[in-house]
Amino acid sequence: MFAAINIVQCAIIIRERSGIQFTDEEKELHETLFKNFAPFEFMKLMRIGEWRTAKPGQVLTTEGQPLAEVMLIYDGRLGVENNGKEVAQLQDGNFIGEVS
Repeated sequence: MFAAINIVQCAIIIRERSGIQFTDEEKELHETLFKNFAPFEFMKLMRIGEWRTAKPGQVLTTEGQPLAEVMLIYDGRLGVENNGKEVAQLQDGNFIGEVS
């Protein structure tokens, strides 16, 4: 029984770690921001995430409002406003909604 469990676990690990194919965008993210993740761990993260494109001028979050998700800027820039004035610029690789 013990040997069978170990064999199954080994098969799961081998399956997770082999044959992983990244898109160009995923490869870039893995090699830059997520380089400490094993490829199979990174792919688990990518499966629960969703690629979205924001429109110019679109409001992504409002100060003081709870956020149900964390967003990562892959390509582009956005402004952070406070009382109608821009106080910061975020760009590629910055997260939105993280707790600092």
